[in-house]
Amino acid sequence: MKQFQIFETVVNIVQTALKENPNTEILQNFKIENTGGREREIDVFVKTKVNGMLVQIAIECKDFASSVTVEKIEAFHSKCLRIPKIDKKVFVTKTGYQADAKIAAAEFGIDLYMLSDLKEEEIKKWLIVDVPQPVYITRDLIGLSVRFVDRSTKIQITPTDIAEIEGHKIQLIEFMRGMV
Repeated sequence: MKQFQIFETVVNIVQTALKENPNTEILQNFKIENTGGREREIDVFVKTKVNGMLVQIAIECKDFASSVTVEKIEAFHSKCLRIPKIDKKVFVTKTGYQADAKIAAAEFGIDLYMLSDLKEEEIKKWLIVDVPQPVYITRDLIGLSVRFVDRSTKIQITPTDIAEIEGHKIQLIEFMRGMV
């Protein structure tokens, strides 16, 4: 299998897996600007939207006669670090990976696949993104005392004082700034 054939196979599998998502672009030999302003080439680049969020996946395809070395994994990781907003890094080969390459890939968050094991179900999992959940913190401020170093006046603040002052809602920090 030649290098272009591994590209074709990966692209076809990815296209089949993501065909139901109309917001998906699958780009082969995609050139993208890195943080230094230089164009870098990604073998297969997937851009899609999931729940309104842009997801970008970089896929490196290698057709070597022997197992992929740690240097190839490190080079791919380094390239991806300098490209903004890559959400997932994937490496695909038909020959396997050396032991240290597997360790490095795990440390760098690169998913390793053998071409023969790349399945549609796995590709669909690439689009599962962690969505940050809102955090709500509430506190009741009852009998809060504030003492200023250069003043001897003691101020008592209650929740109603914070919620509304002179008909305007105000945050505690704004209230405190106005007192200094």
